[in-house]
Amino acid sequence: MRLTRNLFTPLAVTVAAITLAGGAVAADDRAERDVSVTFWLADRWPGHLDWVKAKAAEFGAEHPDVKIDIQGHDLLELPGKVREAAARGEAPDVAEYYYSATQEALDADAADGRPLFASVEEAVGDRETILGEKVVIGDILPTAGKFYRHRGRLAAMPRNISTTLQFANMKILKAAGVERPPRTWDELDAACTAIAKLPDGPDNCMTWPTHGWFFEQAASTQGVNLADHENGRAAPARKVDFTSKAMLDWTRWWAGQQKKGHYVLTGKDVGGDWIGIRKAFAAQQVAFLFSSSVETDPIVQDGINGDFPVQTTYLPHNGDVPLAGYVLGGDALWIQDRLDQRTRDGALAFMQFINRPANGAAWAKEPGSGFMPVTHGAVEHLAREGYFTKNPHKKVAIQQLSRNAHTPAALGAFIGDFYAMQDIMSVAMIDVLTGKATPEKAMRRADRESQARLDAYHASRPRR
Repeated sequence: MRLTRNLFTPLAVTVAAITLAGGAVAADDRAERDVSVTFWLADRWPGHLDWVKAKAAEFGAEHPDVKIDIQGHDLLELPGKVREAAARGEAPDVAEYYYSATQEALDADAADGRPLFASVEEAVGDRETILGEKVVIGDILPTAGKFYRHRGRLAAMPRNISTTLQFANMKILKAAGVERPPRTWDELDAACTAIAKLPDGPDNCMTWPTHGWFFEQAASTQGVNLADHENGRAAPARKVDFTSKAMLDWTRWWAGQQKKGHYVLTGKDVGGDWIGIRKAFAAQQVAFLFSSSVETDPIVQDGINGDFPVQTTYLPHNGDVPLAGYVLGGDALWIQDRLDQRTRDGALAFMQFINRPANGAAWAKEPGSGFMPVTHGAVEHLAREGYFTKNPHKKVAIQQLSRNAHTPAALGAFIGDFYAMQDIMSVAMIDVLTGKATPEKAMRRADRESQARLDAYHASRPRR
């Protein structure tokens, strides 16, 4: 149901009278009834927003009284731009935040000092449809839905979901007598020991980027918090802990794999050499690659191009402790609080529209995407189409994220200035792998620097 076409107002009566009398509705009258909703989205790479802009046009055709204005911004600059705009009273109606910037979204203030964003769940209320669009927030895949829960409610609507996966060159594994991809750190070590004995095998066995995301996965899979207050989920995190046994076990194991000649550092880029690791795998210089699920299709295609089968599997975990779960990546949509009803409903309706089962499935298949479907409905739509039968590698990320105990540790942390801390962890690991620091020294320094960032973050924001 379109809101503006069902309100019994004097304007509606006037328009109806003019129409019945054979008159025409003036353009300025129509303009008064139209609403424009501004979405600030992360423009990750060239063409990334083409699909959602096309969907905004489709939505406008179905809802001619609502215009969706998509504006692209740099992923990492978005939180700061929203904060500046909010201080001027010019914040967008909806803003997209990277998953590691969730705390920044929660802490964002309007010009009057009140919280900038409303809970999406609260804004939707108990409605089943908004402007005729079926509400799908209750159909979000569990780990994604629970990740964005705050104070018992869904705070934001996930738009992009990803995780980290393992990719295995099955040609090399078969030659080494390794029957299946490893599931644990120890199994991976054993597989690489077997591969190292091949007379014509690769010089190294495994690689992945030195990105903080892999430290998050180490903590999540082992069920260990990275911060106090239940990983920042019960209250804003005030203290980080990057020197726990779980974090040190991961750092030591990683360094040990390099010492054995199994792991290869392809580049020293802060945040990881994402291009170099993929090139090494494509050239069969390593048998195992850890990377983002967004890269699944290109990596599988690298195998086809290089005449070797690629098997996509869960990221190996520490087999000495129970597996707690895997943390997600991606972005979510945050709706501004205190919008007028028509703008608010237009924004919420578009969120539901792009997550209709058919639309959510289309985005998951889009070449410019690589992200997972957000809802069960989209997953089921893909299954009915036979998509997963033809592309079994695309279901692995969905299955991996479903393996989650949904504890604060397993879901992942909310920490202020967390993205900067991911870079700090990256630098720490590069120092370990280049012999500049021991795992213990590097992680102690990372802990101190991250704590300083967190203290500065809180000092720059008034307490609510």
